[in-house]
Amino acid sequence: MISRKFRKVNLILSIVLILFFIQDTFYDIVIESEYNIHSYMEVILVIVMSILFVYQVREFKSLSSKLGLAEETVSKFKKELSSVINDQFSFWGFTPAESEVGWLILKGFSYPDIANLREVSEKTINQQVGVIFKKSHVKNRHEFVSSFIEDLL
Repeated sequence: MISRKFRKVNLILSIVLILFFIQDTFYDIVIESEYNIHSYMEVILVIVMSILFVYQVREFKSLSSKLGLAEETVSKFKKELSSVINDQFSFWGFTPAESEVGWLILKGFSYPDIANLREVSEKTINQQVGVIFKKSHVKNRHEFVSSFIEDLL
């Protein structure tokens, strides 16, 4: 992904180069009155660089717009997915604590990490995980996670 800083540097550098060639061409043709192949090539180069600059600006605007739409779509998808997962947890009859542990399992946290995050013993987490798996009719964390992924594929 192209960062904003990169785009700014790219556009500024393009402007500097165009201005340099305009100045150089002006100096060659107007000041020194040189009408040779070198001068004509510089004029053509300035025209081509200017056209490419306009194209570049349009492309950056288009990409920026597409990126905004993609980010909006991803945000909506995340909200919908969260809602679907919470609905499934409710359907299974998870308590708030079980729902929190379920979310942490889905996010890939290990049981010791979940215990540390929730400030409870690992034994408590193991007990909650056992209840979660029983309520959701799965045998292990892989089946638990895959029960959500299967519906997306």
